[in-house]
Amino acid sequence: MRTKLIRADIGLWQQVNCHLAVYTACLARKMLRFLHRGATVFPGKVALRLVPNILSYLVSGRDLIFVTGTNGKTTTVRFLVKILEAAGFKVITNVSGANLTDGIVAAILEHYQDLINDNPNPTESKLVLVMEIDEAYYGKLGTQVPWLITVLTNLFRDQLDRYGELSTTRKLISKGLGCQADSNCKELAPSGRTFITCADDAMSMSLYRCHNGKILTFGTDAAAMKPGHPSKLGDGNFCYFCGRELQYSAYNYAHLGIFKCESCDFCHQPADLVFKPLTPEAGAVAEAAAATAGAADRSRNRNNYELTYAGEKAALHLCVGGRHNAYNAAAALLAATDYLHGKQIKDFSLQKMAASLSKIEAAFGRMERIELPDNKEICLILVKNPAGFNLAWDYLQEQSDLGGLCLALNSKVNDGKDVSWIWDISLETQGLQAADFAEIAGDNYRIFLGGERALDLACRFYYAGFPAEHLQVEKDYNTLLDRAIAATPAGKCLYCLPNYTTMLAIRAALAAKYNLRDFWLED
Repeated sequence: MRTKLIRADIGLWQQVNCHLAVYTACLARKMLRFLHRGATVFPGKVALRLVPNILSYLVSGRDLIFVTGTNGKTTTVRFLVKILEAAGFKVITNVSGANLTDGIVAAILEHYQDLINDNPNPTESKLVLVMEIDEAYYGKLGTQVPWLITVLTNLFRDQLDRYGELSTTRKLISKGLGCQADSNCKELAPSGRTFITCADDAMSMSLYRCHNGKILTFGTDAAAMKPGHPSKLGDGNFCYFCGRELQYSAYNYAHLGIFKCESCDFCHQPADLVFKPLTPEAGAVAEAAAATAGAADRSRNRNNYELTYAGEKAALHLCVGGRHNAYNAAAALLAATDYLHGKQIKDFSLQKMAASLSKIEAAFGRMERIELPDNKEICLILVKNPAGFNLAWDYLQEQSDLGGLCLALNSKVNDGKDVSWIWDISLETQGLQAADFAEIAGDNYRIFLGGERALDLACRFYYAGFPAEHLQVEKDYNTLLDRAIAATPAGKCLYCLPNYTTMLAIRAALAAKYNLRDFWLED
């Protein structure tokens, strides 16, 4: 039998158990919220303890989009949700970023009333689930849960103690797509599902053999890339299929670029959705159009691009800085385009979708700017692997409002216990150097370091040429923030680069001190 809440065709007692699990989990959520707790995971644990397969039951008969990958999941989901909402859909998502099974279940159950009220006719339903999912859990849930679209943002080395090298992460994704790592699913009957990934990422593109449905890709215009070969110490330097070193004619950052294996036929393919930076003149036009549409004023974060998809062109203005966010926006636009076409909605053009992104500010902790007293700001930039750190370090060099810097590092389970990745970042060869900080902030500048592995950070910066007397370690987050903010001049921004659990702790401290919205309540 089926019900409005559980559309899976299961027995009466299974339906009773599912409803009991849902209402028990909802009660747990209300109690936690009464205690001012996030309730982003525990209600899901409760429901899964009572009905281990409840996620499959909840999403059965509904449209589900998964977003996975190493970097950019939360921001891509945020972009995609806003596009679909602008198109008239009700979207359920795990806004908190809790991307394991229990977090996904908890996010869905928070909107159980929307599940009940949803139109049971799939062609008339306006409800869609957009879920960020951890790469390892995608390997398990991808085959257990009926999804419609999977977006893979990219693959970089991350949490080495958990995943090992990139080939392990790739195998997990291939399992979620329904294939073993070395099989060729293209020989099977089409699945009716869509797999979207980055054309410039060799490791992500190697998964094309592991999906027997539609494949769509996004990438940068080759003319906008830097000529040459990325660092040979980086990720994705070898062909997954034959093991030979890949040759690059150009690259954007990390190992994203135009690649080719000279031993087999594996090479970069033209992307379906291509973006390239706009000229300053064209960018000014895009910004003016975005301002007319009510976009947030973030002139310091000019991020303007021209998009091309299926012969259609559009201008994109992002309030969020960083060239990596252009990839995130492209992934979201491509997923939205495919979904809306599948729903026979053809009057929502690429330009309309791009315009809806012009109003979006950063997700919590992901280049999020927070206004402080005395005309100061703090910008939180999550960094959790070498690729992400190097991008953030380059970004700092471009910021005219840089007034202070703090970094924080933990080695908890959610971060990865192995923090040796900090020795793979490019402190010595790119971005700001010690002399640059002295020029910006004076000879008495200080870099504030926090978290349980703050001394590891201090050691890393010392060996990169930053004098020990300029490195100030503060293990307590409140003390770290107070002293770093106090040292930041009026009218300037304190840039804070934490990894995952330190970001949550620092943002919680800021929320308590400056009365910010809790991240799980964000629109």
